[in-house]
Amino acid sequence: MNIVKIKKLIALGLISNLFILPQFVDAQISSSLGDNFELHSEGEVLGDNDFPTDPWLSFGVTVMDPLRANRKGANGGERGASLVVNWEKGNFAGILYQFSKTPKMLKSATLDIKSMQNTPGTVFKVQVIDGDGDIFKIKRSFNIKSASAYGSYIFDFNVLDLVKDGGRGNGKIDLRNVKMIQLIFVNTKGGGKETLYVDNFTITTR
Repeated sequence: MNIVKIKKLIALGLISNLFILPQFVDAQISSSLGDNFELHSEGEVLGDNDFPTDPWLSFGVTVMDPLRANRKGANGGERGASLVVNWEKGNFAGILYQFSKTPKMLKSATLDIKSMQNTPGTVFKVQVIDGDGDIFKIKRSFNIKSASAYGSYIFDFNVLDLVKDGGRGNGKIDLRNVKMIQLIFVNTKGGGKETLYVDNFTITTR
């Protein structure tokens, strides 16, 4: 039923404005769970430099142990995932999520993250990669909260808040053509080994 027919029925008093319109509006925005890691087996590698597993990939010379499903990383469920890095080998590591189907219009994503060591100087930035291979990042970086509890992060993908961060395309982001989301963890102060946990990755489209 389209919006014109709905308005006509409301005018005739055949359906309730309060009952129908909120349902119609809500249908324009949908949330789909990217991964809560519950369906992965304990210790399963979700992606590394040599054996990328769709949809995940972890990368960077600092990665000691790739993204891996485990119970220790769980936040409200049976499993989360861990990434172990060594900041003595470099200053960045990343995890990438590749969509199996291009979203109609990427709106936002949420992810729970914590660090077991809460290493000083570790932050992360969020990037999207479009079908032309262009990379865009959210302007601000995010601090990782303490090891005592997960921090829940919301990433709003707004064309006004995304700046080009690499690639050879036309430099204009099209949120209807996003193929991947990636997190880049950065540490310029060193500090040795750090275990990062992630869970409850949710994607919202419009």
